[in-house]
Amino acid sequence: MGAPAVLQHFNSDTGGGYPSGGLIQGTDGALYGTESGGRSGNGTAFKLNRDGSGYTVLQNFDHDTTGAYIEAGLVQGTGGVLYGVAT
Repeated sequence: MGAPAVLQHFNSDTGGGYPSGGLIQGTDGALYGTESGGRSGNGTAFKLNRDGSGYTVLQNFDHDTTGAYIEAGLVQGTGGVLYGVAT
């Protein structure tokens, strides 16, 4: 096992900040997680390739329609669907 590596620098101005749950590895091999910053400060769900490339915000939470303040990490259900908890 090699030394730890930084895969993503989170920056609240570019859609991320304050990781708030562990990462999971999806059935597609990518890493998925949540953080409590994001565009509106209400959190995001994101995808990241294992080599650190391909960081993508999957969902910007907006408090009014999609919830906010991520409470835990994600789980992957049948068919690759991701589930999480937000208030």
